[in-house]
Amino acid sequence: MVGGLTYLVTAGRRPGSPAGFALTATCGALASSVCQTLYWSLDHNVGLNYWGSIDMPALFLAKGYASALTRGLVGGYLLNSQRGARLLELARV
Repeated sequence: MVGGLTYLVTAGRRPGSPAGFALTATCGALASSVCQTLYWSLDHNVGLNYWGSIDMPALFLAKGYASALTRGLVGGYLLNSQRGARLLELARV
């Protein structure tokens, strides 16, 4: 669903354009951030503390949001650059 929404938002942009990269990276980072917040909420509020959300909540959230930002940037690069498209094509084989 998030992939479809990202496609709808970025469909009018030319592939490889800075605007397409920015929109794709932002959508990817936001989607990952929402998932990170959900994971923290489930782990923290249910009291599982399986991943350390009660012992070290700041570290739990910081590492999750840092990886969300990284995933958004890498995803935007792979989907909106010619080199990224070549890498995805190589990985597909």
